[in-house]
Amino acid sequence: MKRKVIALSILVTLYGCSTANESGSIQSGNSSESQTSKISKEIPSDFPLPVYPGAKVIRVDKDTLGSGGLQTHVLTQIEPIKDSPETIIVFYTQKLQSNGWAMEQQEAEWGLSARKGNKTLQVFADNHHDLPTDVPLTEIIESASGSAPQQE
Repeated sequence: MKRKVIALSILVTLYGCSTANESGSIQSGNSSESQTSKISKEIPSDFPLPVYPGAKVIRVDKDTLGSGGLQTHVLTQIEPIKDSPETIIVFYTQKLQSNGWAMEQQEAEWGLSARKGNKTLQVFADNHHDLPTDVPLTEIIESASGSAPQQE
């Protein structure tokens, strides 16, 4: 539970330190890890995870990180609540393992991290009792050369 709160507070802090410009892009307030975001509701065609059955896409952020990497964050929600966070994590664990991803870490029953080459995937399932279940999916592509992979 403590890790869940820490992960959620990191996400809230990242969004709170950002400002939107006229084009819909976001510029982060962090000077050492500067990033630029593109926001939409459309999942990139090369995103390695499906949307959980019954979930709807709330927003998609594509960030070019100051480290030269690329991060895609897909926030989905499931309403009404029908499956537990544990069931959702089992679904994604099976999808990842069947596609050759190495499971790195399982955060109890509510989160996981997997790796394949220079890519890391993170999945969390957060049920707020009477509210929709949030299921953020994040792909991080590390850049070996120090330059960011090209965004579409």
